[in-house]
Amino acid sequence: DFVKYHKMIALCDIVLPLTDPLAKESHFPWGLKKSSGIVPALIAYNISSVMHEEFAKIYQHQFTAPFEVYNNTIESKVGALKRMLVKVHGIKAAAKVS
Repeated sequence: DFVKYHKMIALCDIVLPLTDPLAKESHFPWGLKKSSGIVPALIAYNISSVMHEEFAKIYQHQFTAPFEVYNNTIESKVGALKRMLVKVHGIKAAAKVS
């Protein structure tokens, strides 16, 4: 249900939106390449994310938390996730010290 979904999302350290605007035009049938899916939650709950570079271009000025981008290779995606894991670990470690 809607409430459980948002409670679960609010607890996430990192979210990986799987929408790729280049390969998944069907997700953007209106032609504007905008998504209402996970984006509002990422912004509202200040959740770090890892996403395709084309998806990031659309929303980069709205995100309130750190994000990493990847291109069309699995190596790039893995690298972006590793960088974000290090960032989130640093943020959590600094919060414990405060």
